[in-house]
Amino acid sequence: MTAAPVSRPASVRPSWPGMIAFVTASAVAVGLAGPFGMTTSQPDPLMRIAHFFVASIGIAALTIGISDVLSRLRPQFGVWALAAGAALAAAPGAFLVQASLRVFSPVSLDHVSWTGLLLRTLPMNLILALVCWRLLGGRLEAQRMAEVVQTSGPGLSNRLPPELRSAPILALQAEDHYLRVFTARGDALIHMRIGDAEQVLTAEDGVRTHRSFWVARRSFHAVERKAGRMALMLTDGKVVPVSRSRIDAVNEWLERA
Repeated sequence: MTAAPVSRPASVRPSWPGMIAFVTASAVAVGLAGPFGMTTSQPDPLMRIAHFFVASIGIAALTIGISDVLSRLRPQFGVWALAAGAALAAAPGAFLVQASLRVFSPVSLDHVSWTGLLLRTLPMNLILALVCWRLLGGRLEAQRMAEVVQTSGPGLSNRLPPELRSAPILALQAEDHYLRVFTARGDALIHMRIGDAEQVLTAEDGVRTHRSFWVARRSFHAVERKAGRMALMLTDGKVVPVSRSRIDAVNEWLERA
C-alpha cells in the first residue's frame, strides 16, 4: 500500500519587486553598453534599454514559471529545476527577443536570425540560473525541508498507511524517486527522498549505511562480511549493505551502542 505523496517543494519564485529592480538595473547597464553591435543598429540608448528590459523580464518570467512547474512535478529535481527551466526557456525566449527587436530595433533583425538569438539566449540564461542557484539554492532547500518536516509530522507517521503509523520504523530503502519504509508491522512505499527522511528522523538513533539505505538502532542484529564487504544484518533477517564511504560512520555508530 502506498502512502500519500510527498508535499511539493518550496516554490522557486523569487521576490518580484526585487527581481524587477535587478532586471531594470541590468537593462540600463547593458542598454548603455550596447553589446552585439546595437550601438550601430539602434543608436538611441533609451530604445536599447527598453529592449533589454522587455526581453529580460519576459525570459525571467518564462524561466521562473517553467522551473516552478518542474519543481512541483518532480520534487527530486530540487534546485536543478532552475537550470532545466533556463534551458527550456531559451527557445521561446529567443522568439521573445526577436519580437522585442522588431519593436525597438528593427534594423537589428537584418543581422541576426532566430538561431543566432537562441545561441545567445541559452548560455546567458544558464549563467543567470547558476547565479540564482547560488543566491536561492540554500534558502530553497531550507524552505523545502521545513515543508517536508511540517507535513510529515512526528517521524514519518503521516506518510504511512493508517495501520503502520504507530509502528516503530526499522529501516529505509530508496527505490528510484520513492522510499520504502520498513516498520515492525510491515512496509510501505512513499514518495520521498531518503535524505529528507533522514533529516526528519534526526531524533531516531539510526545511521545511513549506503546512499540507498538507512537503519534504525532497534533493527540492528549483527555485522556481516561477505567477500570483504561490510553489511548489517537486521532483526528480521534483512541484510543491508554498507558502502565504503560510510564504513567509518557506521563503525562509530556501532561503537556508541
